[in-house]
Order: sequence, then C-alpha cells, then structure tokens
Amino acid sequence: MRKRSVLVLNADYTILNITTLNKALGLFVKNKITVLKCSDSIPIHPRLEIEGTPAVVALKNYVYVPFKRINLTRKKIFQRDNYTCQYCNERLNNHTATIDHIIPRSNRNSSGNTWKNMVTSCDRCNNIKGNKTPKEAGMQLIRRPFVPGIEHFFTIKDDWKDFIKIDNSTNVFLR
Repeated sequence: MRKRSVLVLNADYTILNITTLNKALGLFVKNKITVLKCSDSIPIHPRLEIEGTPAVVALKNYVYVPFKRINLTRKKIFQRDNYTCQYCNERLNNHTATIDHIIPRSNRNSSGNTWKNMVTSCDRCNNIKGNKTPKEAGMQLIRRPFVPGIEHFFTIKDDWKDFIKIDNSTNVFLR
C-alpha cells in the first residue's frame, strides 16, 4: 500500500506542510482540522476502505510559525528557476545546469552568493556572459531572481491542483 499525502493549511489558509494520511486522520479524530478537499476512495486496510479520504485540510486554530529561511543551495536555485536557463530559456538538467552570478563575484558591487544574485544558466550563456554583468554582455534575464518561500518547493499533486492556485510571483492562494 502506498502512502497518501495530505496538504495541511493553517487557519488562515497558508501552507504549513505535507503530512501522511494517518496523521491527518488522527488530527481529524481529535477535531483539530477541517477537511477542505477529499480525494477518491482508497483502501487503508485489506478489509477497510474509506470513501473520500482527506487531500487538503485546514487547522481550526491558527498556529504561529516563525519565518523559515530556505537554505541557499545549487539544487534549490535550479528548482526555483525550474531547471531553465534564465538567459536563453533552454531546459536543463542536473548535469547541464550551471550557476551564474548576475553581478560577478569579482565586481566590488557584487552581493556574492545570494538568492537575488544567482540564477540558473546553461554553459553557453554562462561562457558568453563571462565576468560581466548582463547589461555589459548584451544579455537580458528572462525572469528576475527572487527569494522563494517554502511553498515553492512543494510538489503540487493532482488532488490539490483544483484547490490551489499559484501565481507568477510564486505566492500560493486558494481559489
């Protein structure tokens, strides 16, 4: 039997995390959540099947969560940029993607290794740009880099797609 995951929203409908079906059912029994969307029926035991298992739930009481900073890593930069070169829009993978510093580290005005100074680039564009700013190299970014929120790294499942809308600035809103 495969594990089902459930999207957990805070009382203000912001994403908190993803949990297992068993934990969500436990919260439901304790009357701590409201089921907002159910998925198809699934067997949870060889002789027991629940129709309409929770897919998206919201806490009844608001839980304060301090801002969680996302660690800056190569993989997270690639994920933020959807493994796409930010100069030529070429689709890349782990082996072909490189990191480009928009303002080169050798430039004294560089902010170094920050979310807003690093983008995904292909080898060709990275070599063309070299040790210059995009303006000096005659290149333009397709999308401005940004500091992603935690919701940017969730995989949105089919069960959740009708319920969640993600806008271009990667903020998550409910329909």
